[in-house]
Amino acid sequence: MVPTLNSTCFAVADSKYGKVNIYDASLQKLALNVSVEEPKSKGMCMCVQACAGLSSATAHILGGFEDGSVVLWDCRNPSRELSSLKVFAEPVMCLDVDVTTRSGVCGSPLKTLEVFSVTQDQFQLQKQYSVELRNPGVSSVKVRRDSKIMASGGWDGRVRVFGFKKGKPLALLNYHSATVNAVAFTPGCGTPAEHSNLLACGSKDERISLWRLY
Repeated sequence: MVPTLNSTCFAVADSKYGKVNIYDASLQKLALNVSVEEPKSKGMCMCVQACAGLSSATAHILGGFEDGSVVLWDCRNPSRELSSLKVFAEPVMCLDVDVTTRSGVCGSPLKTLEVFSVTQDQFQLQKQYSVELRNPGVSSVKVRRDSKIMASGGWDGRVRVFGFKKGKPLALLNYHSATVNAVAFTPGCGTPAEHSNLLACGSKDERISLWRLY
């Protein structure tokens, strides 16, 4: 049975090379696991995201790996990579996918963000553009649900906001004194006006910051 990856399912990187597990919380059991074809060359899965909206026929899993590649799986064929794309010379530390635009962004210990796309018919990963950063190291990325902007959390404690379409720099949020480990936007649809367009950031400095964006 192929999981639908609804709200009860979540993906977790396995401790073994090249493997990701999908659990169904409602059933309290492992629903599926996916794996790469050459686990030793790919290394550990550093980050993972379940993608429920890329196709109406099946669910997909996207993983970032130690060798700097991003891998896409079709859950109907979990032992075979649907597509693989080398984006960095260092491990992929974080990624996020916007299913509306079929595009995603990922970060690494290097001084760039890499934006990629998933083709409509063959579901192949392709590079779109790179965003140069002032300092190296990205630990978190997130695309807002309206597909207009994205945010990254850096090792330098700064949060950077960019336009998602072309990567235009929009804001530099300087508050934290250590690595920003998590960034998240409030949901757009159904969110009260006073809570919309908020960006939450969590840092190694043990603080959480909340920002209102346009």
